[in-house]
Amino acid sequence: MSSLTLFATEPHVRLFTTWTWYLTRAAGLMASILLVILMITGISMFTGYQYKFMQPLKAWANHRTLGILFTVAILLHVIPLLFDKFIPFNVYQILLPFASGYKHTHLLGVAVGSLGVALGVISLYMIVAIVFTSLNKIMTKYFRAWKLTHFLSYAVIVFVFFHSIMIGTDLKNGLWRALWVIANLVVLGFIGLRWRRKGSLKD
Repeated sequence: MSSLTLFATEPHVRLFTTWTWYLTRAAGLMASILLVILMITGISMFTGYQYKFMQPLKAWANHRTLGILFTVAILLHVIPLLFDKFIPFNVYQILLPFASGYKHTHLLGVAVGSLGVALGVISLYMIVAIVFTSLNKIMTKYFRAWKLTHFLSYAVIVFVFFHSIMIGTDLKNGLWRALWVIANLVVLGFIGLRWRRKGSLKD
C-alpha cells in the first residue's frame, strides 16, 4: 500500500501527520477571538463602561486571565509549526520577519516576500512586550512605560487582522471571513469611543 493510499484510508495516519496543522489552525482562531475580547474589555475599562456591570478589581482580574489565555493560544499557534510535515518552519523563520518563503505577496506589482507571515512575527514581539509589562510586578512602578507599551495593542490588532486575512486557511472567504471583518469593525468602533473619551478628558 502506497503512503498516499495509507494516508487516505487510515485515520490514525492522518491524525499523526496533520495534528500540527489542526492545532496551529485552532489555536490561531482562538487567539484571534481572545484578542478581540481583550481589546473590547480593555477599552471598556478605560472608558468606564465595564465598571457599570462589574467591579473594577474583578474586571482587571478577568482581563489579566484573558491575557494569559491569549498568550497560551499564541504559543500553541506558533510552536507546532516547527513540527509540521507539510509546511515546515524553522526557528529563524518563526522569529525573523520575511525569513519565511510561505505565501509570497505582491503589493502594487512589487514583491514584498511573505508579508502575511512577517506581520505575524512582528505582532509576536509586540505581544511579548505587552504581556511582559502587564505581568511583571516591577512595571507597576513605571505606569507610563506600561501605558505606552499597551498602545502597541492597536498595532497588534491591525497586523493580526491582515496576517489572518492573507494566510489564514479559514479566512479566505465565507462566513469566518465575514465574522472576522465584523469583529474588527466592532473593535474599531470601541477604539473610536476610547479616543473620544480621551479627548473629553483632555488626557
